[in-house]
Amino acid sequence: SGEDPNKRVRNINFNNSVLILHTHKDYMPDVPDKAKNFCNSNGIRNIFHIDCAYLEESEGFSTDPPDKLNFSEIYGGFNHHPINYCYHAGVFPPIVSCEKKYDIGFSGISKTTHRGTLDTRSELIKKVRKLCKKNKLSSNFMENRNYDTLEEYQDSMMKTRIWIDTITMGGHISARLWEIPPHNAAILTVEDEKYEGILKDGQNAIIIKKDFSDLEEKILFYLKNPKELYNIVQSAKEDIRNRHTTYSRLQEMLKLAT
Repeated sequence: SGEDPNKRVRNINFNNSVLILHTHKDYMPDVPDKAKNFCNSNGIRNIFHIDCAYLEESEGFSTDPPDKLNFSEIYGGFNHHPINYCYHAGVFPPIVSCEKKYDIGFSGISKTTHRGTLDTRSELIKKVRKLCKKNKLSSNFMENRNYDTLEEYQDSMMKTRIWIDTITMGGHISARLWEIPPHNAAILTVEDEKYEGILKDGQNAIIIKKDFSDLEEKILFYLKNPKELYNIVQSAKEDIRNRHTTYSRLQEMLKLAT
């Protein structure tokens, strides 16, 4: 929130700590200075953050095009590491299989006032809509609005075979990516270097070329081959259980911090 962290953790002894976890709110103008002061006061030398690639105009930055954050400059003197979202292993209980009602779906924002940073996502959704109409595929697009209940969101994803997700407007992997496989849906995204070492096309995700030239071919292939689609979902679920839980992320952080 930008509030001075020392006021919120006054009764906690942070001496000799080695970690402080930051989210993508790092781009707010006053957060880095407060974070550095807090770390210096408590002997913390490692800063972990969601790797955010832009400065938001509404927070006082007005460069055009948007500047990219230089974490080496912002957090000079500290060890700083980008880190991805994660969930506790118990967050996603075993989901019983349910009847699939939709071929492809999406939830989230596809347009923003923040200077065109969702162009890839918007273009992908537009092309998928045309593809669905051309091939008479069932779709479930819940974009630019909130679900009324968590159950509605979960039910919508569980009843969909393929779910769209892309890099966020902040330039990092979205939290939603880790939610898709546990709800028995396959990830559909566009190739990006952020996914290297995390997603692999045909193994735990369906990854489309940046020019969308293989979009129709891949979607139709997996819809016609449910066993292949099932294998992708199961592989992604296994990856999340093994590599992207809170426990796994903390192990990664401790290794980087020592």
